[in-house]
Amino acid sequence: METNQVISRAIKPSLTSLPIDLAIVTTARPKDYIHQLLSCLRSGLPLRIVVGGPDVAYLERHRLGPCVDIVAPPEEEWTRFIGCPVHHRATWNYWRGLALGPSSKECKGLLIFEDDVIVATGWEARLHNTVRELEATSQGGFVLALYAASALTPVPGHFYAPYPARRFFGTQAMYYPEAIRRGFAEYLRANGVDRHVHPYDLLLRTYLQSHGVSLFATVPCLAQHVGEISTGLGGFHKAANFQDVL
Repeated sequence: METNQVISRAIKPSLTSLPIDLAIVTTARPKDYIHQLLSCLRSGLPLRIVVGGPDVAYLERHRLGPCVDIVAPPEEEWTRFIGCPVHHRATWNYWRGLALGPSSKECKGLLIFEDDVIVATGWEARLHNTVRELEATSQGGFVLALYAASALTPVPGHFYAPYPARRFFGTQAMYYPEAIRRGFAEYLRANGVDRHVHPYDLLLRTYLQSHGVSLFATVPCLAQHVGEISTGLGGFHKAANFQDVL
């Protein structure tokens, strides 16, 4: 399956403190939330904007820097999914964000934002420090949520908490180490794209449980959900402990 058509220039090296790729999955919607997220991100931050349809005109209002790729689907692939239910199309686009692969051999993982979030001032440094700690202590791999609607109790002396996978929902902001990115991308294609079993956040829940992957969340949350006008994927929820400035 051909996955993407890159409209802008090639991606440059990613986040500065750690080699982490950043993607935003988005689609044209009645209310344009992505501008709130883009306004939170520092100038020059390399990222991929993965668009779930051929309409990219709504991104033209944003002053996207030279390190930003807009990734639209090839016409023949869009034709295949245009008539699918909204949950199936959303899963397909999230998979596209995962399936792009690393931008360099040094890349350690991928951070995916959905387009209707904002992030705290100071989020990058906190993310990088947390990833380093989890890499040193987690066995069997991990996934890190930067957003959780439920209140979670942090590990004493740290800015993260265990997040029971059975309680997980909401993929507003997720970090996947490279090995987990590859594994979940394959799982999502089989169970969410080629055939659609469940919404992709619930498929992630099942993947974590069946593969013994630990789930953690940042505390306080580094991202907040602002998409009150839904695309039809589910009800609106917010993080229990988001801070604007860390």
